[in-house]
Amino acid sequence: MVRGRFDFSHTALDNLELFGVTPREVLEALGAASRLVQHIDDDMLRVVAPTSLGRLLEVVLTERGDDEWVVFLAREAGGRAKQAFDDWAGGPR
Repeated sequence: MVRGRFDFSHTALDNLELFGVTPREVLEALGAASRLVQHIDDDMLRVVAPTSLGRLLEVVLTERGDDEWVVFLAREAGGRAKQAFDDWAGGPR
């Protein structure tokens, strides 16, 4: 489970703007009851989850320390991320 403190790197804030995602949407996705969490590397996670308005986001996090995460990238889920979430959730959204 991903929990703890989340910070936004400067790169992430630039990416959020580029992909039209708000920090609030990212926090909603990270706190969603239904979310797919996948390890990318020892200190990186990918979270695919819906926002309160139903938008499916892909969020990439890097671990800073115990229960401290830095948001690296957030965008609307598509392609493999959306398919992985649909497979995990038991059907298409």
